[in-house]
Amino acid sequence: MAAAVLGTVSASAQFFVGGSLDYSSRDKLSSFTFAPKVGYTVSDKLEVGINFSYESQDVTSTTSNGTGGSTTTTVTESVTGFGAFGRYKFLEADKWSLWGRANLSVRSPEGMSTVSLNVAPVVKYALSDKVNLLSAVNLLNLGFSSTSYDGGGSSYTTFNIGAGGSAPISIGVEFKF
Repeated sequence: MAAAVLGTVSASAQFFVGGSLDYSSRDKLSSFTFAPKVGYTVSDKLEVGINFSYESQDVTSTTSNGTGGSTTTTVTESVTGFGAFGRYKFLEADKWSLWGRANLSVRSPEGMSTVSLNVAPVVKYALSDKVNLLSAVNLLNLGFSSTSYDGGGSSYTTFNIGAGGSAPISIGVEFKF
C-alpha cells in the first residue's frame, strides 16, 4: 500500500529548479547575488522548496591623506544563507498567476547570524509548460528578522511592512521537470 501511495505521488510530481543571478553597481557600492532553489509542486495551488544564497558586496571609500593625495579602500563582505519557502496561488489568468510566498531563511554574515521570515507577492508568467519567469514585488512585503552576534554580543529584532528588498522588483527563472 505504501508503494502504491508513493508511486501515485511520484507520478504526478512536479519538481522545479530555478533561481536568480543579480549584479548591481551604484556610486561606491557594487553587489553580486547568486540564489538557486529547488522545489516541489504539491498541488495546482501549493509549492514548497528550499533555497541557497551567496551575496558579495564591495564598498569603496576614498580618504584624503592630508598631503593633497587620497587613498582608496575597498571592503568586501560575503554572506551565505539557506532557507525554505512555500507559495500559494491566489489568481490565474491565461499564462499569468499571482502567488503569495513565505520564506524562512538563515543568513550568516561574518560575525553574526540572522533568521528571517518574509511574506511577499510573486507574479509568474509561463513561457512554456516547463519554463516560468517569476517576479517578486519586494515593495509589498511583510517581514520579521532576528539578528544575533557571535560571542554573545547584543542582538536585535526588526519588523518590516512594505519596506522592500535591495531592489524593488527581482526577476528569476524556473525550470520544471
